[in-house]
Amino acid sequence: MTRRLKTPVIITALSILTILIVELLARSVALPLISAIRHSRQADSTVYIDAEFDVATLVAEISGANGIRYEPYVIWKRKPYIGSLVNVDQDGNRVTHFNSDEPDALKIWMFGGSTIWGWGAPDFQTVPSLLSRNLNEDWGVDTVITNFGEDGYVSTQEMILFLRELQSDRTPDLVIFYDGANDAAAAALWPQIPGVHHNLSSVKGKLEDRKPTFSSRIRSLAIFKVLNIALRQVGLDTNASIPAGTALAAGREDDAALTARRAFDILLQNRKIISALEDAYGFRSLFMFQPALGIGDKPLTSEEESMYAISLARPEGYALRMGALMRPELLRYLKSGSAADNVFDMSNVFKNTTETVYLDWAHLSGEGNRLVAEKMSGIVRGVLCDDTPPNMSQKSMSQISANCG
Repeated sequence: MTRRLKTPVIITALSILTILIVELLARSVALPLISAIRHSRQADSTVYIDAEFDVATLVAEISGANGIRYEPYVIWKRKPYIGSLVNVDQDGNRVTHFNSDEPDALKIWMFGGSTIWGWGAPDFQTVPSLLSRNLNEDWGVDTVITNFGEDGYVSTQEMILFLRELQSDRTPDLVIFYDGANDAAAAALWPQIPGVHHNLSSVKGKLEDRKPTFSSRIRSLAIFKVLNIALRQVGLDTNASIPAGTALAAGREDDAALTARRAFDILLQNRKIISALEDAYGFRSLFMFQPALGIGDKPLTSEEESMYAISLARPEGYALRMGALMRPELLRYLKSGSAADNVFDMSNVFKNTTETVYLDWAHLSGEGNRLVAEKMSGIVRGVLCDDTPPNMSQKSMSQISANCG
């Protein structure tokens, strides 16, 4: 090999070797270190000051339970996970505490995103668990609640998952859908496709691009992930998927308001479809618009104001802005003469709460979940007293009747 060729070959080889070493260090050292720092920051949140559990264990287990698998029609669902504070069963559902052991107990299914799944809370402090405790212990009605919440789910995914359960000859007495944040985020990210699910680009790419693209290969590198995290800290994000021409990014408020109306209309259409199945399957359904940071009437603490400002500067800020446009649509609907009696506004649940209950832009502390479950319990009791599901057990009917007197 001539000297003229030898030099560039050596430079190329050294460059490749350097990249491999940096990638190895990023994968084995930098990413685990960043993950540990994130866990530490989350564990330092003031909402955990009086926690009766080991916060570091909780944060680590929530991260450990992030594994997903393909699920027909709804695309993804959790893998089973066993921990001391976080558990996911064989069906991919978060474990619910305080359920009754009675075989003829009242059956409630709950659907939603990561806020229903319980991100940031141990099993016994998720909304489904706290609602189960309220109905079983405080109301005296034997109840079993199944938590179908899943990270990133929008209402249409939840509806499909619900229909799949009905296909399997399983039916609840009452089903609760708790939505708003993920639908708002999806509407902001992909306004051109109303009602779309999250992770659209990656799912679409796997189907349409059989071979991994150069871009996807680069994004899979640990080096890229470390640099992306660093860029986010200075207000930049290489993963930000808000196209520059969308209404929110361009500041076109009229177009953004139209997108919000479409997103809310999809929630109503899904409600209509599910409500139409009630009599055929003997269940009752409730639809609840969830709270999010800065959406609703909560007086924000200084910590929450800081979180809100940070969120607005990040991609989740688009979800908050879209959610803020969707809520007036909900309020107008509830005031209209055509409003259904199974739609409820939960976004004002913290109206009189002065302490910090938000962990981030949408997820809540155990106390925040307790307040949501408490209000939800009042709604559930009122609905069951007024309109008893026809297929529930005789024992449930008797218990409800006795408690509604």
